[in-house]
Amino acid sequence: MMLPISEFKIKACEELQEQYKYLKAKTILAIVNRYIKVVTNEVLSNLAQKQMLGNLAQIRFKTVMRSGGRRLLLKESTKKIYMQKWFDENLRLFDVLEKGIYLKAKNVSRLTIINLKYELLFLGKNKKDFVVEMFDINSALNFSGADKEVVFRFLYGVQYEVFKNYESDKNLADEVVVDLGGLKKYINKITKKYEREKLINDADAGINGKAEIQDAVRIYKAAKLNNGSLIQIINESDFGRKYYKAVNLQSTSKSTRHVALGSCIEFDLENAVYTWRYNEVLKIQRDSVWDATEDYLNRKQYWRETLANNVFGKTRSKALKEDNIKKIKKAFTAMSFGARGSAKGGFYLASDGSVTNLALNEIIGDTEKSACFIQHRFVKAFVREQNKISKIIFDAVKHTLVGCNFLHNKKGLVVNRALAYCYQQNERMIMNACIKHIKKDDFLLMVHDAFYVRKMDKKTLVKIEKTLASFNALLKLDKTVRKI
Repeated sequence: MMLPISEFKIKACEELQEQYKYLKAKTILAIVNRYIKVVTNEVLSNLAQKQMLGNLAQIRFKTVMRSGGRRLLLKESTKKIYMQKWFDENLRLFDVLEKGIYLKAKNVSRLTIINLKYELLFLGKNKKDFVVEMFDINSALNFSGADKEVVFRFLYGVQYEVFKNYESDKNLADEVVVDLGGLKKYINKITKKYEREKLINDADAGINGKAEIQDAVRIYKAAKLNNGSLIQIINESDFGRKYYKAVNLQSTSKSTRHVALGSCIEFDLENAVYTWRYNEVLKIQRDSVWDATEDYLNRKQYWRETLANNVFGKTRSKALKEDNIKKIKKAFTAMSFGARGSAKGGFYLASDGSVTNLALNEIIGDTEKSACFIQHRFVKAFVREQNKISKIIFDAVKHTLVGCNFLHNKKGLVVNRALAYCYQQNERMIMNACIKHIKKDDFLLMVHDAFYVRKMDKKTLVKIEKTLASFNALLKLDKTVRKI
């Protein structure tokens, strides 16, 4: 079974950072993303010759070697290293099963056969039927004459066989009804916006917008050809979270997800990570006092607004104020995974499935504002407490994680990985227990520490709140009604 590509990203970033400490986190993430993109494009460009079977694919190995790039990884060296060679020696995205050959003089050519170890994401790069051309969005959405099997093969890639077997084994995937009408309108809306920005700026502008359009179109196609239901192939992580392979609503943007789900209610756990950490440390040291942590949990909105004003300055603009508060919120989330203020932050998996750089400079915007945030008396007190809490929890659980190899690197058990594992295991237990109370027809989707429902009656909500309290008395649900 292939692992999520996000796990490859995190492991690769951490390994590069460990070996080459002078490289900035942003540079490391760019190296890894480029390599994944090169392999993905090469696999996809050769699908026309032969469909993928299971984990098997075909590539032109020399093309991957050249396009993956060469870098001067060691400061004192003048020798550039092929990134493909580095990945081969440190963390393989794929294993080579049969080397290809290319003899120009004899006109002999054979592709290299590989076994993929991680799930690649095909982002609409096929040269034939599936590219979302901005000038022909209606053609992309109206495909009544298309071969359903061909479209599904592209959308689900190596998971196509699993997709076909879903009818006979419902445990393979989760099914969710998509608001096709609303999603189609949204696609047209963001396409027009993308075209305007592209026209005003230049041909390279709006890359994120283009990716969002492509993602939304894939979701629309997959649901449209399946009578309005999207089949999401389940991918269980060793850490405890449920992810999905191929086309799905979990790893897409929040705006696309909300439109695709239609009118619904979103519930998510408030301050889930810090609440868990606080609760765990009190179990270990019952009489310990954590003033800053408790203050943040009780007055999170006050501190977010106060720090936003302190770091970015007061503003009359409501939109700018909300954006500043979001940055502070994201900074606190990153700190729960070990973020630092320097450009050499770590890496963690965000709620949308993307791998995010932990450097606070990248989140807050620049070095000066980041320093202002870090040097604030409350943040300094909070970080000191969190460092102590991490050590206490880690020391208490490390003996139980000796056999979990995926939590280790060459030096041993990694603190942040161990804590992330413990938290995500707890998160999954809580979410499963809560979802059991929801009627099957009302439940829509789970996204880590949040879930979406079509409706929720008061009786069910009371049961869920009691379940939360049985795990942790401090846990609370944040409710957001989303109307389309």
